[in-house]
Amino acid sequence: MQSSDYKMINLILEQLKLNQTDLARFLGLSPTYFTGIKNGATLSNKTKALIVEKLNVSPTWLETGEGEIFIGGIMPNVQQQTATNSNLAAVKSLSDDAGYWKRRAMELEKQVADLTQAVLNLSQAIPGGLRKLTANCFPYAVLNPNWAQKRVQLQLAAR
Repeated sequence: MQSSDYKMINLILEQLKLNQTDLARFLGLSPTYFTGIKNGATLSNKTKALIVEKLNVSPTWLETGEGEIFIGGIMPNVQQQTATNSNLAAVKSLSDDAGYWKRRAMELEKQVADLTQAVLNLSQAIPGGLRKLTANCFPYAVLNPNWAQKRVQLQLAAR
């Protein structure tokens, strides 16, 4: 049997053109919260306060079912608020992702600089120098034998 609280919630959902999941999320509740209400549980005082505060629902109507649903007959635009909150969450997520990728790029740049310096050090330690090292290990670099030195110079200049 459906509780009177559930019937009230259904009237609110109809008026706001929302589903239970969207309403629960908007109120900061578990998406399954209203299933318990449907099965006979009652709304907690905390949830009633949230409904009154966030949805402009009349506390008298919520308790007794009498009078207008919304205070002053003013229905909130929950869809717009929900969309705005969703957009803000997406922007924050993108911002967090951008921060991660920026840090990762800096780490990789440092690794490239360190590896380039190691190649330069190896080239100086090997008889025949960079030309022999690049010919054996980096055949594509033979076309530009100064690639490692130029890369190190650029990396050092950037620091």
